[in-house]
Amino acid sequence: MRKKGQFISLMLTVLFVFSASTALAGKYNIKLAHNLPATETSLYHQAALKFKELVEKNSNGQITVQIFPGAQLGSDMSVAKKVQSGAIEAEILTANKLGSFFPEMDLYALPFLLKDFDVAAKVFQQSIHQKVIKELEEKTGFKSLAFVGAGFRNITNSKHPVNKPEDLRDLKIRVPKNKIEIAAFKALGANPVNIPGSELFSALQQGVVDGQDGSAEWAYAKKVYEVQKYLSVTHHQLSTSTLMINARYFYSLPSDLQNVLLKAGAETQTYWQKASKAADKSVIERFKSQGMAVIYPDLQPFIDRVQSVYTEFADRVGGLDRIKAVQAVK
Repeated sequence: MRKKGQFISLMLTVLFVFSASTALAGKYNIKLAHNLPATETSLYHQAALKFKELVEKNSNGQITVQIFPGAQLGSDMSVAKKVQSGAIEAEILTANKLGSFFPEMDLYALPFLLKDFDVAAKVFQQSIHQKVIKELEEKTGFKSLAFVGAGFRNITNSKHPVNKPEDLRDLKIRVPKNKIEIAAFKALGANPVNIPGSELFSALQQGVVDGQDGSAEWAYAKKVYEVQKYLSVTHHQLSTSTLMINARYFYSLPSDLQNVLLKAGAETQTYWQKASKAADKSVIERFKSQGMAVIYPDLQPFIDRVQSVYTEFADRVGGLDRIKAVQAVK
């Protein structure tokens, strides 16, 4: 009788474990990666947390979101390739990295294209933008769930103030691996160098490069103030970012859960854009409090120097008419 009781107990345990495993298998799990630290001032991470909260709440636990901050799953570009293949479900990525997958996305890499956050928010509601992200999905498999102007790019360096384009001539500036951004800094007279964001701090610290041009909030999260002396507020590009998901994975979900993700993406976009706008106003003061000298140069000479970039890359981004249509949004 004792052996029989032990057998029944064992079978019940096996049944419980099997049932629990089956229940877990019935849930959907989204791995969401980004390359910034898990801090309160990291807007990538705060947007990821908001998305997680909304998805898990509105799916009644059917979908769980695991956040992997700080490039835990690899560099942003290596993760993007994994999202494209389906090895990772989702990523928050600066849109200028998508140009190597889909050239038309480089529209938003053009210097001085979007003058402020409000104009950008209007552009993202236009048919121009909807066409771009639809084509992005069709040609690459990246489905954009949220798209924002994440922050203005400025120039920092460790050598001297940058008041005019000529001041860039002796500077090696780290820029992303983006043809338009590299061309823009060459037009300004600098020596642009591509270095992955995950290696930025050490490159600045070791003098591999003299400066960088990341968006202010991104640069602050990277603690560049520890290895840089001067910040020139050039606002030469409103850096755009997207929370994207593998399209095949998205469409494999039941339609009600697809709607949960779409709604969560839209709400995250609103939250993220508002937070980005507020942070961009305060982050310069945070740089000052860390001891950096802040310069406000006359921007017109910078704007004049990069006009050739528009004509050089017009075909890549969908033509001059598309550029003019974005510029016409007020």
